[in-house]
Amino acid sequence: MTAAATSDLPAPQGTSADSASIEWSGDLNTFESFREAGDLYRRVFGYYDPDLSINANLMSALVMNGGSVVGARDAEGTLVGFAYGFPAIEDGRVYHYSQAAVVDRACQGKGVGRTLKNRQRESALAHGQTAMRWAFDPLLARNAHFNLDVLGASAIRFVHDFYARTSSDRLLIEWDLTAAEADRSAGLAASQPPPDMSQVPWCEPLVDNAGSTWIRMPSSIGIAEKTRDVADLRAVLRRTLDGVYAQGQSIVSCRRLDASSSLFLAAPGAASLA
Repeated sequence: MTAAATSDLPAPQGTSADSASIEWSGDLNTFESFREAGDLYRRVFGYYDPDLSINANLMSALVMNGGSVVGARDAEGTLVGFAYGFPAIEDGRVYHYSQAAVVDRACQGKGVGRTLKNRQRESALAHGQTAMRWAFDPLLARNAHFNLDVLGASAIRFVHDFYARTSSDRLLIEWDLTAAEADRSAGLAASQPPPDMSQVPWCEPLVDNAGSTWIRMPSSIGIAEKTRDVADLRAVLRRTLDGVYAQGQSIVSCRRLDASSSLFLAAPGAASLA
């Protein structure tokens, strides 16, 4: 799943959220609110296969066992976003794992995702969890910018077939919940891409004179599908990210290049390949 879900599906029918005017955000804790969350999840992702669904019983169990189920409602009381997660452990270190943050298509890019992550952060900290992780599809440039440049999280690992199926390679994000909130984009503004990046094929790397690695990405999967087979792009991107992480670098930023392209920036840091 993605942290702030975007979709290249047609706009879902019956969506009542016309704006991102959030009147309420906080914990979801009733059976009806869990069902609303499940319905929103299916609409946004287009997941109608039972294997990819979530249910109210699961969300209730998460709430009762140190997990998070948070939501945001508009002025009409409609649920326009929700996120859920659970406590996790690696090498004896406990953290919060966020499985998904879902925002109604009509409200994406309007701050709802950030509100959800902050509510999830509060829930995790209340349970003594000082870091949060989640995984996202690196072909979703909007998610990459939000995770890396807005929240200031780190892409610590590139994982092949994260969901034990093909076409599910993911970047694993870690967010330090004790760090001061900051927009990382200002700090990275001094890093300027080479002037010929628009000529670099999608998902291929280019190392600049300073040793930074830049990767030109399609700005959305929909744009990619117009000119390239997405499965082919995923194969190229896997090879590129394998090389980046094998060299001890990690993806630290994603910014817009032009209407059809975005740029990943890789730099040395704590990273691993899985």
